[in-house]
Amino acid sequence: MTMTTNTSRKNNVVFKSADVGIDETFPRDCAMSTEMIPGPATFWSRLGQVVPMVLTFAILGGALWWGHQVSWTAPNRTQLAATHEHHEDWCPEHNVPESTCILCKKDLMKAAVAAEPAWYRDAGEEVRFAHAASAESFARAGVTTGPTVTQEVEPQLEAPAQTQYEPARVARMAVRLPGVIRWVGVRLGDRVEAGAIIAVVESAEVGATKATLMRNLAEQQAAIALRDRFSISSQAGLKTKVEFADAEAKARIAQVAVFEAEQALLNLGFDLNTADFAALSSEDQVSRLRTLGLPETVPVSRRSANLLPVIAARAGVVVELAALDGASVDAGVLLAVIADTQVLRVSLAVPSRDAGSIVAGQSVRLLTRDGIEATGTIQTIALEADANTRLVSVTATVANDKGRLRVNQVGTATIILGQAQTAVVLPPSAIQWDGTTAYVFIKRTDTTYRGLKVPVLARTAAGIAVGRLRAGEEVALTATAVLKAGIFYDRFGAGCTDH
Repeated sequence: MTMTTNTSRKNNVVFKSADVGIDETFPRDCAMSTEMIPGPATFWSRLGQVVPMVLTFAILGGALWWGHQVSWTAPNRTQLAATHEHHEDWCPEHNVPESTCILCKKDLMKAAVAAEPAWYRDAGEEVRFAHAASAESFARAGVTTGPTVTQEVEPQLEAPAQTQYEPARVARMAVRLPGVIRWVGVRLGDRVEAGAIIAVVESAEVGATKATLMRNLAEQQAAIALRDRFSISSQAGLKTKVEFADAEAKARIAQVAVFEAEQALLNLGFDLNTADFAALSSEDQVSRLRTLGLPETVPVSRRSANLLPVIAARAGVVVELAALDGASVDAGVLLAVIADTQVLRVSLAVPSRDAGSIVAGQSVRLLTRDGIEATGTIQTIALEADANTRLVSVTATVANDKGRLRVNQVGTATIILGQAQTAVVLPPSAIQWDGTTAYVFIKRTDTTYRGLKVPVLARTAAGIAVGRLRAGEEVALTATAVLKAGIFYDRFGAGCTDH
């Protein structure tokens, strides 16, 4: 702004603006500052300063009005003293009044234990309680209760199961010498008897072993004849005793050689008696050895002296067959598997906490997913749990006389642990586990629950049947993990030391 005229008046200073032509008069004693010039922003600034103060008084007034409506009163001296006493009578370790904390006061704990029924106090058992400041504390945690009732149950345990061949009832037939398969006498699925011929393998070693037996038989016969002559000559004085002893030793050596050859053929599966062969002529010996162990069904054109029969070691069903006519095989190659399917093994996977209740000889009921039922008995219980699943392997055998079961079928096995008895059945949520030990929680007061060890008798569709617990008890049904933490409070810190 440009000032063009400056005229003095009494007690005033007059400024004239050449640009706008407006006279503006201010008091002389006012400072010459643009802050004194009123403008549009001055109203809103002052309003912004007044509104917060008005709102504050309004809120205070509303609070006083509401307090009057609900009859607010200030605590008196007696109430303040009671609050102070409440803080003094408080157990910070267990969040309950110190005067009623049975976890801290030995006399209160002894009284609570003495009040327990005799059937709930086993010798050497530590009685544990869960304690809270009020019933509302348990209610807020979600603890609900219900009365116990008993019913007739059969102690049992269910576990997933799978059928397998019983290893003791399985025979694996392998060829004992390298050779060529010349005949196969069974088909997959055939039922065979023990001693049946599964296949015939042609091997040069078989012929060589038979020839060794014939040669040793001939040498034995010659050695025996020489010994007999020397015996007569020795008696007549024509041979010395030394010569006779030498002839007798050669006869014994020949006998050992025959025995060795005989054993070689027996080890290959042949059934023979060399005493019968000794009385035969050379031609008959060859004929007998050529067809030794061969069934009549083997074609005559294939009956060479090198044939080795593969014989079924047990009766059963051919469940695997790898033998092919004309195929070359090495020693030890599996040709067939024969299994007795009238008895099958059932493999069960049992939680380690339940394995202790299983013993050999207990009855088992198997129900497959296909609806096939079978019964049997427990055979073995593993001494170790699986490192990954922590499950214990249990085996049983079940009857399969009708052949309805198949290997590798899955289902559920029910182990009968004992005779039917009366027991309390609870939902799984009512039971907490400490390792392999099951606990239920009996309500003693609104603020106290007794943690009771119980044996699990059976797992049924209705729930879990437990022993020791009697009818008519009020037990916790839900949020029992809170109660478990309460009875094992000493695991979560140093605990209370006011004993």
